[in-house]
Amino acid sequence: MSQSAEQDKMLEILGSAPLAFYVLDKAWNFIYVNTQMEKLFRKTKDELIGNQYWEIFPTAVNEPIYTELNRAMETGLLVTFEEFNPVMNRWAEVTASPTKSGVAVFVHDISARKAEEQRLIEAKNGLQEFIDSAAVGIHCVNKDGVVIYVNKAELDLLGYTRDGYVGHHISEFYADQPVIDDIMKRLLTCEELHSYEARLKCKDGSIRHVLISSNVCLRDGEFQYTRCFTRDITKRRKAEQLLDLLNRAGEVLASTLDSDEGLEKMAELIVPGYADWLSINLKQDDEVKLIKLFHTDKERLDLAINYRKKVPFRLDRDKPNSLSSVSNTGETVLVTPVTNHDLEIIANDHDHLMALYRLQLKSYMIVPMMLHGEVIGAVNFMSSSVDKVFDESDVAFAKDLAGRIAFCIENSRRYNEAISLKA
Repeated sequence: MSQSAEQDKMLEILGSAPLAFYVLDKAWNFIYVNTQMEKLFRKTKDELIGNQYWEIFPTAVNEPIYTELNRAMETGLLVTFEEFNPVMNRWAEVTASPTKSGVAVFVHDISARKAEEQRLIEAKNGLQEFIDSAAVGIHCVNKDGVVIYVNKAELDLLGYTRDGYVGHHISEFYADQPVIDDIMKRLLTCEELHSYEARLKCKDGSIRHVLISSNVCLRDGEFQYTRCFTRDITKRRKAEQLLDLLNRAGEVLASTLDSDEGLEKMAELIVPGYADWLSINLKQDDEVKLIKLFHTDKERLDLAINYRKKVPFRLDRDKPNSLSSVSNTGETVLVTPVTNHDLEIIANDHDHLMALYRLQLKSYMIVPMMLHGEVIGAVNFMSSSVDKVFDESDVAFAKDLAGRIAFCIENSRRYNEAISLKA
C-alpha cells in the first residue's frame, strides 16, 4: 500500500473514531477535522479546514489551549491538560501530539466526569456544613488523643474558641481523668461507645454532664481518628440530683420534732455541695430575724452571725432583691450573675457591702417561706462557685425546700408548746 493510501486509511479511521480529533499546521491552520470534532466545535469541516484557529475562535488566545498547544509545538513534547473550553461550552481533556507539520490534537469530552466531581464536592461540602452546624456536639481526636476537629455546637456548649480546643489533648476538657483514660483505652481497641456518661469542663470552670457516643475511623486497619458525638444532659442530670436532694432533705426535716436538729442535718446536705451559704430567716415584729446561718468556714460564719446580731434587717427597709423585700412580698429573687451593682442595692451599710464583695458571689436566690398561704420568712442560698450557678430549675427546688423548712419549724414550735402546756 502506498504512503498516500496509508494516510487516507488512517484519516478514514480517525474520521469515524469516537474520539474528537483535529490537526493544525505550524501556522495554526486547520488541516484536518474529524466528525466528532465538528460536533464539539459546532462547525463543519468546510468552515474549519484551511482557516486559522484564531480567526475562527479569536477569544481562544486568552485560554489555556493557546499556551498548551504552543508549548507542544515549540518543545516537540506530548502535552495533556484539562480545560473548560468556552468555544465548546464543555470540559475537555486535551492531548497535543507534535507532528512534523504542526500538532495533532485529541479532545476527550469530560463534562460528565467534571459534573460528577462537582456533585461530589458539593455533597462533601454539604456534609461538612451539616457537621459544622449540627445541633449536637461533634469532635475527632487522633490516636494520641489530640483534638483534630470540633464543630460549633461543642464549642458553644463548652465556651472555648476553636484554637483553644483543636490541637489540645482531649483529657484537658474532662473533669475526671479516669473517665477519659477509660474512653481512650476502649477506643484504641476499636470498641464502640454508646451513651457513655462523662463530665466536661467549660472555659468558665463550670461543669457539663454529657453522654459520649464514639467509634473509630480505620484505614487499611490503622487507627485514623475517632468520631465522637457529645450530647448535653446537664439539665436532666441536675433535675435528677435536685429531686434526690429534696427527698433526702425532706426526710431529714420530717424525721425530728427538734427544728434545730432537723435544720442542722438538712444543712449538711445543702452546704457546701449545693450552696456555699444558707440562711434561714423568720419575720418577727418589724425585723427579718436570722434563725440559722450555715457555711463551712467557722471564722467567716461567726463574723456573719455577729454582723446580723449587730445590724438587724428591718422589714421597713425594703431594698429590692433583699431578704426584706422577699419577706414582705413573697416574691422570689434570683440573681445570676451577681454584679457589684447588685450588691450595692442590697447592702445595709458600707461594712455590709465590703463583706459582700469579699464573698465573690456568682449567684444567689432568696425564696419565701410559706405557711398556710402566708409568708413567715425567707431562705437565702448563695454561691461563690462557677459550677454552682443557680437558674430557674433551682428556684423550684428552693421554694419546695423552703416550704418543708417552714413546716419543720412550725411543727417544732407546736410540739414545744404542747410540752409546755403539759408541764
